[in-house]
Amino acid sequence: MTPTHTLKLHRHPLSGHSHRAQLALSLMGLPHELIEVDTPTLADIAGYSYISAAPEGNVDLSAYPNVRAWLARVEALPGFVPFQKTPVGLAA
Repeated sequence: MTPTHTLKLHRHPLSGHSHRAQLALSLMGLPHELIEVDTPTLADIAGYSYISAAPEGNVDLSAYPNVRAWLARVEALPGFVPFQKTPVGLAA
């Protein structure tokens, strides 16, 4: 069955995962278009709020350098306002 539409992949500096999706789509022979964007997505903003608080739930992010690098890229965005840190979990 041949796809009837082209899948659109959005690539921006915060993520780095669109290349994996592009490779998978290419290997499957599915039509796709790579769209360059320079702004964060809703997934970046929503995901940050949970992932940045992982240490408060005793989840150590030190073993995940790519996650920590992504958090740093989000934190470097203009106008970024950090969450208040609480002395719980790994910070206790």
